[in-house]
Amino acid sequence: MIDCENQIFTKLATALRTAYPSINVQGTVTYTPSVFPTVCIEEADNFSFRQTRDTASNENCVEVMYEVNVYSNLASGSKTQCKNIFSTIDSVMDELGFTRTGKTPVPAEQPMTYRLIGRYSAVIDKNETIYRR
Repeated sequence: MIDCENQIFTKLATALRTAYPSINVQGTVTYTPSVFPTVCIEEADNFSFRQTRDTASNENCVEVMYEVNVYSNLASGSKTQCKNIFSTIDSVMDELGFTRTGKTPVPAEQPMTYRLIGRYSAVIDKNETIYRR
């Protein structure tokens, strides 16, 4: 199985921590973060890209989908803070070769909290080259 989740998480977390030193970055989804702002980055799907399987049925590429959840609880400006953080994520994912397939505001579990969910897709080969879909 082709698995690049750690490398992608590290690139995103490094960029986010550089831009926002007090940000909390996690590798699993948390619906009620205790620290703000928080970003949860998780590989939500990873499946064999059938068009690239060879006659021996070896996996040569996978199609992946990453989901990011961005949370802010600022009394004023939480939506703007989420959008700014999301912009950083979007830039990194675009540089890596991912395509954004969604960016949606959703109700947060906690009152006075703003939340954005984003999804990114790409095809990754066994040499860890990333291809846009």
